Amino acid sequence: MMETVHIIHCGNLSHVFVLNDKWYPEEISTKGVPFPKLTTIHLHDLPELQQLCEFKMVAPNLKTIKIRGCWGLRRLPVVGARSGGMKKPSVEIEKHVWDALEWDEEVAPGHFEAPLHSLYYKKKLPRVSVLR
Repeated sequence: MMETVHIIHCGNLSHVFVLNDKWYPEEISTKGVPFPKLTTIHLHDLPELQQLCEFKMVAPNLKTIKIRGCWGLRRLPVVGARSGGMKKPSVEIEKHVWDALEWDEEVAPGHFEAPLHSLYYKKKLPRVSVLR
């Protein structure tokens, strides 16, 4: 079983996991493709990537997502609401990519920790002297 997805520098990649067009179980189209052991996703410089799987991707044990340079990304995997002791997955992603993501009931921003954005997006401090 796969625990980590780490992909860098693939300019034309739009989906990582593509299912056979002719046959797949009907339950995949309704429940999604399960990735029960997946804990880490690192994606870097994949400008055409829209989502990891062309169908809904379900990763209940996901812990870390790091994304840079994936400006076309529109969906994250379904992680579901976490019960009691389970931490929400941490997310490092550019602010404009996070803002462009599409959300629904199963994939909601509240299912993830507040994202960490690049220092580029930090609010500018006023240029005044603290000395009087």
